[in-house]
Amino acid sequence: MSLITQSPGTLMKNASNASKYRRRLFPTMGSRDEKRLFSSFNDAPSLAKHLGVPVKALYCVELEKETSCAVPECLYLAVVRNSTRGNNSGPRCCLHHTKWFPREPNRGHYLIGTSYLRSKNGTNHTCCCENSYCNGIGYSSSMMRIPKQYRKLASDALGASGKLAATLIDEKKDVRLAPWHFHPAHRIQKSDGRWTLIHFGDNDVFRDNENKRWVGYPPPNYSPKDYYEIECHAGGGRMRPQDRWRSTLPAWVHRYVQTERSADQLAPGPRPKRPPLATLSTERLSRRSPKRVSFDANKQLASELGSVRKKERLLTAQLSQANQRAKESDAAVGG
Repeated sequence: MSLITQSPGTLMKNASNASKYRRRLFPTMGSRDEKRLFSSFNDAPSLAKHLGVPVKALYCVELEKETSCAVPECLYLAVVRNSTRGNNSGPRCCLHHTKWFPREPNRGHYLIGTSYLRSKNGTNHTCCCENSYCNGIGYSSSMMRIPKQYRKLASDALGASGKLAATLIDEKKDVRLAPWHFHPAHRIQKSDGRWTLIHFGDNDVFRDNENKRWVGYPPPNYSPKDYYEIECHAGGGRMRPQDRWRSTLPAWVHRYVQTERSADQLAPGPRPKRPPLATLSTERLSRRSPKRVSFDANKQLASELGSVRKKERLLTAQLSQANQRAKESDAAVGG
């Protein structure tokens, strides 16, 4: 068996450094108390501060149905749109990666809710406008395709110029606008959350906020700013977003809490004391690194050899005493 090239002190120091680095990366790994993280928070601001994200980002979390976090020993389900790349690529929970929500100036950085974020497979169509509020609101599952015969009307309603105007009147391009460009009276939201325009004919007349008359097609000149400030209700509620962030925790946190409670019930009792090195089985030694196995095996062999030599010395002493007693007995009989 080959001998190790590093001293036991160096091996222990390297193992300690690796453990500290691993715990810094994966804070859920450790004692049972460390695995009750989400159970210890009662309000959204405190949790957001701990994770280092905006409070509104907590309401933009969408959990994977069956995929768990790829970090070893992590208990939690992974979050949609929260995967890492590179050598350690894989889905992550919100504790081990915080890239599930867009940052400014990316589309959807207002963080209104999960329905306004990029879809899981990234197939969303984007609005062709150049409005900053539209970009901040994000994506829609149902974009309004503008018919070719009404491209000029849409361009006039938007007050388009330059590149946007050229795009709108180009019949070879597929022009889509977000539903929040249309007046609330001209659009309908279905039960599944998708939007559609009201039924209309070619001769129907529509009025915008300025009471301007438009014929044949609803004018897409409603303000995305008004949609965001008036119509958006974060999480589907009726509160203002700035009030909702101070209320209850989102539903996914309770799912994480249930996971923690289940793991706590299944967790074993106090960890037993580590047995002496001499009693470690060969199977347990085989699970260690080759260098550590070599070091432990040599140490165990030395321990066993010392025991054998001790027993040998004891037997030699006992045999010597027996021979001495026999000689004394023979001398007494002969005399």
